[in-house]
Amino acid sequence: MVLVKKIKLYKYSVPLKGEFRISFGTTLKAEGLIIVLEDDEGIKGYGEASPASKILGTTPEISFSAIKRLGPLIINKELQPRDVHEILHSSLNYNGDAKAALEIGFLDLWCKKRKKPLYRCLGGSRNEFVTDMTIGIKNVEETIKDAEEYLNEGFKYLKLKLGEGYQKDVERVKALRDAIGYDVHLKVDANQGWSLKEAIRIGRALEKYEIDLIEQPLKYWMIPQHAELRKFIEIPIALDESVHTSKDAIRAIKEGAADIINIKLMKSGGILEGEKIATISESSGIPNMIGCMIETRLAITAAGHLVGIAKNIVHIDLDSDISLKWDPVSGGAEHLGGGKRRLNDTPGLGVNIDFNKLEYIGEITEEKSSLYI
Repeated sequence: MVLVKKIKLYKYSVPLKGEFRISFGTTLKAEGLIIVLEDDEGIKGYGEASPASKILGTTPEISFSAIKRLGPLIINKELQPRDVHEILHSSLNYNGDAKAALEIGFLDLWCKKRKKPLYRCLGGSRNEFVTDMTIGIKNVEETIKDAEEYLNEGFKYLKLKLGEGYQKDVERVKALRDAIGYDVHLKVDANQGWSLKEAIRIGRALEKYEIDLIEQPLKYWMIPQHAELRKFIEIPIALDESVHTSKDAIRAIKEGAADIINIKLMKSGGILEGEKIATISESSGIPNMIGCMIETRLAITAAGHLVGIAKNIVHIDLDSDISLKWDPVSGGAEHLGGGKRRLNDTPGLGVNIDFNKLEYIGEITEEKSSLYI
């Protein structure tokens, strides 16, 4: 059991190395919350909320409000991880990033008390994995330049953001394959940017370019249309924005809408719900991908521990921290170069935080809350 006595909240704002554009917007910085759960012995667990207004419907202010509501529900109670999961998911709809922050922080604390890395605490054994590197929407020349830089750094897996329509999307993929050849694995992600008619046309045109998967080609609510799309193209379809929780995964599988399901902790509300999605997918013969929002090393590490637990995760897209100009978090899922990442054997998440790079925004205790943003 763990007895949380207080929760401290901090805000981060970190610039990216460059502009990151996808089909529905452009991002210049990462903004979110880092929280600290402290127990009755002074042991601390760290969590992160990475809001995404177009995917989660959240901002730092909304995530803050959700944590302010949920935090007191897990303070001054002797709890196990499954208790926390039940409390968080039964007390508030949506707000997956706030739930993820609290659950990740609790699991970090719980595993530190047991003196084991988080993935081992939950029965996992994998501590190394290889991530792809994502290239946002850019012109052909910039796309090739970025890809060549990543290949020179040793990356073997790339993900290309699409969603501009047939001519531009197919042109970029063709030009990229002409430039880098076929020894590199390539995924593409439309971020809901196509209609069904476009997706069929583009998907067929891309088949000769050896694409590992097409991620979220249609709007998130178009589950039947994704099932229809699968009949017309050979490239596997990965659902992302369409699947937040295990219930969403069940629906997508029942309707035959996905070849692959992408898990993100900020959508699922944490590691335990992500594990449920992986179990359901594996039972249905569907592999998983794991992805991220624009997160610091903290949330990337938490997702890395889920990789260590769930062997059904075979496509890995945990690269956002590599694109930050600086990171308030170190340790954890260290990037060894070329996309190779390794979890350390430090208890819990194994991360360190430079609080001098964060903005303190308050504290939650059973007796009082002193919060501002």
